[in-house]
Amino acid sequence: MHSMKSLGIFLIWRLLPLLLWCVFIFSLSSKSSLPGDNLGPIDYIFRKLAHMGTYFVLFYLAFRLFPGWKLKDRVLFAVIFAFGYAVSDEMHQGYVPGRTGTPRDWWFDGLGISFGALRVFGLL
Repeated sequence: MHSMKSLGIFLIWRLLPLLLWCVFIFSLSSKSSLPGDNLGPIDYIFRKLAHMGTYFVLFYLAFRLFPGWKLKDRVLFAVIFAFGYAVSDEMHQGYVPGRTGTPRDWWFDGLGISFGALRVFGLL
């Protein structure tokens, strides 16, 4: 009985938010265009900050998935998961009409992930 309750808590409070965030990212990446396309430099800055923030959150949700793990193992898992998802997201965008997957966007995703890792280690 206790293990079923623990499994339910894990699924609802740990795994579900991560999966929902992945679906959120995928749904945004599936749109041919987003509101405010081509509004100049402010739009560019906002979009890159959005990449960073989105993947900072993804890192954090992956990081909190296994609270019993050692800190460095949790960070390593979260970094690998988030970077892997970022790469797959950019590849996915390459198949969406009107969108392109770029290494530059992946770099900004990586900055958000890196900030998450630095934050966990208390360096940011």
